[in-house]
Amino acid sequence: MTGGRGFVTTCISYEQPGVEDVELSRRLDVASGNAYYEMQDALEHPNLRSRSTGPMGWVVRGPWAVTQLADLMYSSKDAPFLVTETNAGSIGFSSMNESPYDGQWRQAAWLLVARGARMIEYWHWNTLPFGAETYWGGVLPHSGVPGRAYAEIARLGRELRTAGDAFAAAEPDYDIAVLYDSDSKFALATQGPLRGESALIDPDSYRAIVAAFSRGIFDAKRQQRIVRGQRILPSRGADGTPLPARPPGWPRGWWRWTPRSSPPTAIPIWADGPLSRRSPWGPAGSPWSARSPTRTSPPHCRGGWPRTRPAGGRPTTR
Repeated sequence: MTGGRGFVTTCISYEQPGVEDVELSRRLDVASGNAYYEMQDALEHPNLRSRSTGPMGWVVRGPWAVTQLADLMYSSKDAPFLVTETNAGSIGFSSMNESPYDGQWRQAAWLLVARGARMIEYWHWNTLPFGAETYWGGVLPHSGVPGRAYAEIARLGRELRTAGDAFAAAEPDYDIAVLYDSDSKFALATQGPLRGESALIDPDSYRAIVAAFSRGIFDAKRQQRIVRGQRILPSRGADGTPLPARPPGWPRGWWRWTPRSSPPTAIPIWADGPLSRRSPWGPAGSPWSARSPTRTSPPHCRGGWPRTRPAGGRPTTR
């Protein structure tokens, strides 16, 4: 399709209830998606706010929710992904006009990079002077004159240029696996176990249940890997390779085959295995290398970045 040039992708809004991102991404070269989040105090940690905000429902709240969204993007192809839209400023209508605090652009971007993003692309370049997205703040304000958003995003670009090679072959580390299944999401949308605010059934029951686990893992200072049924269940298209025996000394848990190595390699996806003992690392001067003056840096990331382990492409910002 591309004639040997470029790659094929599409921008997925992962918060839309009808999305089946694994099947959608199957024929794409790389998965891409939106990463919109409420800024200012909504990024404080710990965070007891609901996962999403406003009538749109696709603007997430809290560092744990940004992390879960990034992990979901990674799970689409079990590989690094592109963030093709994220906050350049306040996102939403006039009543949702929360401009970010200084430092929050960088913290959120480095969090996304640490969880597998290979590009951070901001929506949009110049704030629209009219139309439906007038209050979607761009990198440039209505005046077109660079301000603090431009200055911080430009700084981020310089940081990625300096440190990006360290992530060229990085893979997000994890302590705990969480199985996420779109079929279950669709089923519980009509026969969910939770009540809605003004209805007998909450159509977002499945994601509310999964979110409780993701929030708990984050608050427990651990990292998750979202695993999809298409990767491990023969009924969903997995190859049905027999599970290997558990090595001596390993705790009980799940194993899966990774198709990216030859011969296949078994990777533990339970808590407290050897992969959970890797040390945090990151270049000096990164937002995660010291305690941040803002309240967006989760405690388990202070003193080091969220852990990554070497297998992708150098991250960039646009």
